[in-house]
Amino acid sequence: NTKVVAASVRCLAEVARRNRANQDTIASMGGLRPIVELLQSGSHPEVVQANAALAITEICRLNTENQNAVAEIGGIGQLVVLLRHSGKESVEGEVAGAMWTMSVGNTPIKKSIAAAGAIDTLCKLLNAQSEKSQLHSVNALASLALELPENQVLMAPRLVELLGNPNEGTQKRAAKALWRIVKENGNDAATIAKAGGAEQLVRLLRDGSTGAKKYSLWALSL
Repeated sequence: NTKVVAASVRCLAEVARRNRANQDTIASMGGLRPIVELLQSGSHPEVVQANAALAITEICRLNTENQNAVAEIGGIGQLVVLLRHSGKESVEGEVAGAMWTMSVGNTPIKKSIAAAGAIDTLCKLLNAQSEKSQLHSVNALASLALELPENQVLMAPRLVELLGNPNEGTQKRAAKALWRIVKENGNDAATIAKAGGAEQLVRLLRDGSTGAKKYSLWALSL
């Protein structure tokens, strides 16, 4: 029954929310694998998969052991495939949230998420209609970039490209993401700036929005 499964997984997310003891109990009782299996793209209704991703978010929040356990049973691959192919913003937003909390403070998982190709799709979510998708994608990108230059270099050109998006909201979110990544990784500022691509930055400096021109001028000055 879809409603029962969706409600049950949602309940797990709620009891795990900022409660380390409950997070660990769910994991120790074998609860992670069934949740990850619900993430398989195309296998379950939208509400079930959104709630399963939310459960991963809460069970793995600030919990390195659970982050690693989810990764070991294939959770990263399932999340990335679901993010690419779901086409449902309710699911995409929760998956981006799961990638965010999965990656916080966990460099191997940051690398795995990037290697699986998630960065491009997370950047595209900045153009989503859902505010949750927008917010979670910014947070996930910031987490993936933190103290990891190889990920910064992957996402910078994609975010710079979004500065030229015709949607003003998308431009602002891309600029916000770029400035946050620069601020949180000050020692890597020059690397991030150069990764944006000189040609694209010059074009934005000439034809872009106010925010795009501001970022482009800063990047080109380094």
